[in-house]
Amino acid sequence: MSKRKLPLYIDMDQVICDFLGRLCSIYNTEYNENFQPNDIKTYSLTQYIGEEGCKIFNRPGFFSSLSPIKGAKETIFDLLARGYEIFIVSSPMNEHCVFKKYKWIKDYIPFFPIKNLILIGNKGDIY
Repeated sequence: MSKRKLPLYIDMDQVICDFLGRLCSIYNTEYNENFQPNDIKTYSLTQYIGEEGCKIFNRPGFFSSLSPIKGAKETIFDLLARGYEIFIVSSPMNEHCVFKKYKWIKDYIPFFPIKNLILIGNKGDIY
């Protein structure tokens, strides 16, 4: 008798797509700074880039411009092939990113079972 594998819940931003890399790139261009993703040590982005900098990820198209994290697609493919049930969990930050996150998964990880994409206001509600 085989053991049932526990489901895996994977966050989207900074786990499978490079949210901070894109944010820093735009911020540095617009504000003539040299801010790097490794400079960010907490979830409170405003303490690093201020309210104006945080408006960057509220722009239409921001989420569709994110690059995949190196190896993320291959890891998800491998885990699915090994029989794991995977859920990608993300908290949409604004009205622009709900569909963009869905489309990002469809574009970059087309083999992922889209029924296992969970977009929720508070990720703590599912754990």
